[in-house]
Amino acid sequence: MPQFALLLILLLALARPADAAAPVPGDFASGLDLPGAADGGAYSVALPLSVYEQLTRDDLADLRVFNGAGEVVAHALRRPDPDDNRREMRRDLPFFPLATTDRPARDDLSLRVRRDRDGTVLTVDAGRAATTTPTAYLVDASRLETGLDALELRWEGSGQALCTVQVSQSSDLARWAAAAPPAVLADLEADGQTISRRRIPLHGRVPAYLRLDTPDCAERFALRQVTAVSGAPPLPANRLALTPAAVDSRGPERQVEFTLPARVTVRSLQLLLPAAAGAVQATVLSRPTESAPWRTAHTGLFYDLSLQGRRLLNDPVVCAPTTDRYWQVRLHADRGGAAAAGRLGLEVGWQPDQVIFVGRGPGPYTLAFASRRLDPRSSHGDGLLLGALDATRSTALIRPIEPGPIRELGGDAALRPVLVASWTTLVLWAVLVAGVILLGLMARSLLSETRKPQSP
Repeated sequence: MPQFALLLILLLALARPADAAAPVPGDFASGLDLPGAADGGAYSVALPLSVYEQLTRDDLADLRVFNGAGEVVAHALRRPDPDDNRREMRRDLPFFPLATTDRPARDDLSLRVRRDRDGTVLTVDAGRAATTTPTAYLVDASRLETGLDALELRWEGSGQALCTVQVSQSSDLARWAAAAPPAVLADLEADGQTISRRRIPLHGRVPAYLRLDTPDCAERFALRQVTAVSGAPPLPANRLALTPAAVDSRGPERQVEFTLPARVTVRSLQLLLPAAAGAVQATVLSRPTESAPWRTAHTGLFYDLSLQGRRLLNDPVVCAPTTDRYWQVRLHADRGGAAAAGRLGLEVGWQPDQVIFVGRGPGPYTLAFASRRLDPRSSHGDGLLLGALDATRSTALIRPIEPGPIRELGGDAALRPVLVASWTTLVLWAVLVAGVILLGLMARSLLSETRKPQSP
């Protein structure tokens, strides 16, 4: 017996982890060229949708950065913050009505503006005009310390409001330029539905002065409040339109399901209705897997209307960041059958992950991805890299790279898992086999002892 125990101790002493072999570009199905990357520079790459569609791991651990010598370059992933639910900051801005001619040209306002030393508007004299009805307003944003993400307007008047507003910006009150495309704003009620659209997106602009031209609603409505909105979550630039994967009309509510082609981080939602079709009261839900319970992402009114020759479309809905792939839309009220089967779509705005790396060695550099040959315990990047860049305040030196087209590296062979018997695995199996043998020998010895005849 002592011999077998000694054998087990020796085998366990030999059981130590071994370093896995470094991957090579051929271990990955595809790659992207990274033009401009060089030794010693810091770079970032926003992952395109085509990369997500091929990755085999949800944690993005099957991608690597290689230099021109085929060596792995340390990289880190900067993923969208799941807790990034920024709160909007709101501040009312002073504004001044401007009386203009019936058909004003863009720059025909004759203004005499008195300002103090820091540029704050004190008084405005628009001069004599053919009418005293204000069809434009001067807004003083000179004291804002942050960029303007949007303006919100409130007005008074009789009847239902539907106005087109053109926003211009200036730093000196002499030269004006468009700050945003003309926006259609509305306060409408129809069939028990209320449509209120009062926000004009400005995408972080920092103008000192704004001018609002509202010629088509000046006769009936008067502006009463202008609110600056800052710190609003930005709408993602990447949009992905989905078509229905399944439609269920058996219950009181039509249910339409959609599936994302890859696990990307969704930040905004928009229902795609037939143009000028009507309004839909709906709930949008999501879940990470087909068997998981549904979670509500948003409930509200979506609309696409044509009124008085103008298109009125709801703004995309900013939702909590999620990587859920499965989505469902439940229609509670569908005015005019706008979202009939096959006519409803879902558009998601998604934010890409950033691959951060520091060049080491000769170029050209390659981002390789999609592999089943890697150790499943391998990580998705070097977290110390981001910490070092943040600690040394070097993140501002990171240069973004626009990757080249996808090219094949290892192809389909890299997507077939291979059986890799590491030293640790072999030793553990040897210990297990030895243990089984030892137990068998012990059982045999005990059985032999019981079968011996007892001496009188």
